[in-house]
Amino acid sequence: CFIGPMRVALVVTAILLLLIVPESSGLSSLKVSQSATTSNNAGGGGGLPLASISTKQPAAIDGAEWASLAPFCGDDGENRGFVGDVGRMTILCGTLLDTDERVVGIQKEDRPETDSGLSSLSIYPESMARIPPNVKDDIAISTLVASLSGIYTCSDQDRVVVVGGGDFACFCARGLAVASSSSTKKNKKVWLVCQDGKPAQRLPPSVEVLSPSMSGDLLEQGFCDYLGSFDALVDTLSDEGRRAENALEYMDEDDLIARGGSGVVPLLEARHGCKRYISTLTASQRIVRDNGLLFGPKQAEEFFVNSFKQAGRRQRSGNAFRAPKGMGKVLEELLEAGVTYDLRGQSPRNAPAIYRGWNLKKFWELATWPRDAAGGANVRFGLPVLDDLNVLEREASSTGRLMEEEDEEEEGGAKPQVNPFVKEIVGVRGLQKDVIDAGEDCVLFLSAKFCRTCKVMNPAYTRMARISTEAANSSKRINEKLVYAKTEASGRLGKELGKALDVDSVPTFVMFRKGKVYGSPLSITKLPSKKLDLAIQYLMEGREWDINAFRENDDENGKKQPRRSKIF
Repeated sequence: CFIGPMRVALVVTAILLLLIVPESSGLSSLKVSQSATTSNNAGGGGGLPLASISTKQPAAIDGAEWASLAPFCGDDGENRGFVGDVGRMTILCGTLLDTDERVVGIQKEDRPETDSGLSSLSIYPESMARIPPNVKDDIAISTLVASLSGIYTCSDQDRVVVVGGGDFACFCARGLAVASSSSTKKNKKVWLVCQDGKPAQRLPPSVEVLSPSMSGDLLEQGFCDYLGSFDALVDTLSDEGRRAENALEYMDEDDLIARGGSGVVPLLEARHGCKRYISTLTASQRIVRDNGLLFGPKQAEEFFVNSFKQAGRRQRSGNAFRAPKGMGKVLEELLEAGVTYDLRGQSPRNAPAIYRGWNLKKFWELATWPRDAAGGANVRFGLPVLDDLNVLEREASSTGRLMEEEDEEEEGGAKPQVNPFVKEIVGVRGLQKDVIDAGEDCVLFLSAKFCRTCKVMNPAYTRMARISTEAANSSKRINEKLVYAKTEASGRLGKELGKALDVDSVPTFVMFRKGKVYGSPLSITKLPSKKLDLAIQYLMEGREWDINAFRENDDENGKKQPRRSKIF
């Protein structure tokens, strides 16, 4: 007769123990509670029940980081996890009911209509990751929070660029190198871009480190132009898409591209095929950046506390955080590979949850990053920039043409050949592939569609190329054959090439010996030209460049020259 009351007492005791599992705002003070046993139907509603809980920790993601992650959350698009400007969650560490394995995951929140008055003791199945024996609860929780935006969102992409050189950026790069879907494992490529190419941590060989400015064989290039094409960019320093400004409304990726802030986001897609821009900038980092080190930190702390409370009210009304699909698999890969992150000390001790706060090193890295002077916007060097205020409109109306032009440049650097004697060169990459890498002896004619003088010279240049080619073929001196090439110096690709060769007007000729620039650009406005003929003779005979000799043979000395056209 006493068995029934004893069972009731045991169940009540178990429930009380579960309710007093400690909640800590700082990971440094996390404590492991005594295991508390739950019943087999704990959680319910699709949750994964836990047999015991060792740590329970509130956490939050905000700012552009949350705006980047939110579209990945939710069940089949339902609510998409978008519940305001803070993603609020509770993370549990414990053991599984059936296997007694040690796991970490996001607590499944009960809906109001099914809430029994007690917190659910289950986690979202999609968020579950097994914890290796050598990883502590607080590190597993930190890694879960830190990996959501910077790693999970791009784990399915083949070619990913991470911008930033701090500890968090290094964590993202290392994580992206090991966490991938089955379709990306073989082709995975990760680059980390930081100032001076010196990241805060030593990175594995699978991560290539770049600087904002990369030295090619021809010129200094921004890292985006140096890489050419990539699938995704994780920005740990700033928010070029201004995602956080729109955090109270749901926008899909097309909306975010259309409202691309500085113009960098749509240019990344148009010029480099980058269809996924992820910003990990938190609200605290943005506030400190905008308000300075004196007033920013206090304002950031107050903003987080207020936003977290508002998110809690929305959560109780049914707008609970939805775990992103497949995040547990990615997290488990990180933990098994030893790629972890420690959030301790990054949020105030009295904060209601752990979160990534502002960081002084990151603040200075963004402030000291070199800026691009090519356009009117204040854009970090290496990212694509608008040449003028009308460029974006023109590119938006002709995205197909631009992508076709980029495809031509990627595939071979040349337009379809219509002149059998003069090779067409498209942009810096075309010159790199067809002349520099090929080690050619070459005469390059830089012209422009709007240049009348260039149009007059075109037939004479083709005649020069034909005579030279036929002479080389008839004498069987193929190894001494000179390549006659021509490039369009107008437009974005042409201007980039002009800058690389230090040419600001056309018509101009540039010589190459075995793929290297030979001498200096020659301004010639009439063909045939004694100056050009002598320069070609010096080139083919292997003689040193002699600018004085070329000046003495200048056909245009003392004569009125045809008009030249500026390309800048």
